[in-house]
Amino acid sequence: MRSKRTVLYIRVSSEEQAREGVSLADQETRLKGYSLAMNLGAVEVVRDEGWSAKSLRRPGVEALLSAVRKGEVAAVVVAKLDRLTRSRKDLEDLLALFASRGVALHSLGERLDTSSASGRFFIAMLGALAALEREQVGERTSAAMGHLKMTGKTTGSTPYGWRLAADGSTLEALPEEQEVLADMRAMRGAGRSLRFIAGALTARNVPTKRGGRWSAETVRSTLKSAEGRPAGAPAPLSAAAA
Repeated sequence: MRSKRTVLYIRVSSEEQAREGVSLADQETRLKGYSLAMNLGAVEVVRDEGWSAKSLRRPGVEALLSAVRKGEVAAVVVAKLDRLTRSRKDLEDLLALFASRGVALHSLGERLDTSSASGRFFIAMLGALAALEREQVGERTSAAMGHLKMTGKTTGSTPYGWRLAADGSTLEALPEEQEVLADMRAMRGAGRSLRFIAGALTARNVPTKRGGRWSAETVRSTLKSAEGRPAGAPAPLSAAAA
């Protein structure tokens, strides 16, 4: 195993270089000066020239992460966090990996040093903000789905017995499937088992919503999706197609 060293990661896209005058040489000079001042020891420079930060699929980043996983890296230094990634999710994954391998991340632009208490606090705040954002997205999604349900609109799979109307957002009854539902309800009302109903439908060559064979579970979920609703009534949003 190679001895641990500090990796100076520098990246620039050709567009950024032309627009802002950002250069690999400038970043390298600044990072080397910082590493010397902070006494970070032996350094290795890893470059990605002409690569976007939208993805971690870059030769330099892949080489860096390979060395991190092998335990060969003590610290990673960047000019700004966006040199490493512009994705919050990717940044969270990188920070988790670095923490698990004992790698400190230094960013000159954000004055970040995860080996310090203030640096770790900054990372904790990033995680808290990400968690808050996920919860808010969930709340907005639930509210939107609730509104669609109240107005009779639908998204996702179409439940058995209905089809998507011409407006593309509401459901209308599908007569042939409504007849099958009526037969299923009648058999269930007569005390027939779910397995019996599935066998009867299969014997009649009645396909499921997705064109498959009926099973006891498919019958159960189909009846549940139509429970308490007369023929032609809008299907519940949460009902999956059988």
